[in-house]
Amino acid sequence: LRGRNIHDSYIIIDEAQNYTEKQLMTIVTRKCSSSRIVILGDEFQDDRFNLKTNPFRLFKEHILKPIKKNVALFDFTVDDIVRDKLIIDIIKNYEKYLNRNTNGN
Repeated sequence: LRGRNIHDSYIIIDEAQNYTEKQLMTIVTRKCSSSRIVILGDEFQDDRFNLKTNPFRLFKEHILKPIKKNVALFDFTVDDIVRDKLIIDIIKNYEKYLNRNTNGN
């Protein structure tokens, strides 16, 4: 992608939780005004990073969220789960666990 411009395209970045900051920046900075980007990821399912240092989460919170024009962010919740209802309990318990351990308790 180095040195390229992406014109007249839809760019879909899937599994963004597994990208590095450099990889995310390399892709999004190639976008031209005639293109659109959709970035998909679940910071709770990252393969290489922990929740505090996940580049996708940091990119979303510190780079994209402050931009008020032409950027839309949407976070799914447990209410959006269409898989086995057991997954809802697992995710809720995991979030409780993470909150306990990130708050120093």
